[in-house]
Amino acid sequence: FPSHDSGFLWFILKGGVVYLLLYVMFNVYAMYLGLFKSNNAYCKVIGYGALLKVIALVPFGIPFFGFGAFAGTLISGLLFYSNFRKLNDQQLKAIIVGGK
Repeated sequence: FPSHDSGFLWFILKGGVVYLLLYVMFNVYAMYLGLFKSNNAYCKVIGYGALLKVIALVPFGIPFFGFGAFAGTLISGLLFYSNFRKLNDQQLKAIIVGGK
């Protein structure tokens, strides 16, 4: 793995500018929804994670596609459901823990 390439160049090489734009737009929109359009802290953390995925394309070289990247993309997809973003922290905790 050449370490001198950036993630942006890797995406352009593998899928062209369209692939890069789709990846960046998905993560930037997920970041926007998580940070500015959500009512719970969990969505805000996911939004910061989406922002970090875009920022990490510049200095860290080639992105890897393992289980962590797959799970991160699926979790970022939760932000596109408005019902999930509308939950407050207590409601989300009740769903996760299974309490009242």
